[in-house]
Amino acid sequence: MIRASKVHGVGALPAREWHVVRRVLDPRGAILLRAPHAVNHTSAAANIAALVRVVAEVPGARILNSADPEAPSVVEIVRTIAARLGHEWQEVVPDPADDRLGRTPWDASAPIVLDLSAALELGYRPVGDYATTVGPTVDWLVDEARRRGIESVQPTDFFEDDFDYEAEDRSLTAQR
Repeated sequence: MIRASKVHGVGALPAREWHVVRRVLDPRGAILLRAPHAVNHTSAAANIAALVRVVAEVPGARILNSADPEAPSVVEIVRTIAARLGHEWQEVVPDPADDRLGRTPWDASAPIVLDLSAALELGYRPVGDYATTVGPTVDWLVDEARRRGIESVQPTDFFEDDFDYEAEDRSLTAQR
């Protein structure tokens, strides 16, 4: 059995990166981040595939974690995606009174970091870290938005209330 966390890759549904990509495409001058320093391990599809290849060569009954070599923070993820798209914005921690604002798909109340030691001992070598492997996902999301329209790229139930820009703008105005 292979356990992964916050999988990213071309074709992912949901693609958590849409939370950031759509804000760049809209284009937003600020992003609200309730927990900018939260850590929640990511797993590139390419890294999962690399572990599957190792497991196929060394069969056996085991449970292995599959993840990117480092666990990035929310702000690192947001900055990586924005940089890929050549976008700069202000990062703002929202007023704590409105807990709907500033949530991201990577928030965690405590750090979530997978132990990769068993996979590494078996011979697993990650293809790359989050910054190295997320590029094709970001490019795919941008291409899909251009081809199909921004509203139909990702499942709306997963991103419900994620793009309430009026509420975000009210919060940003109140903080100035």
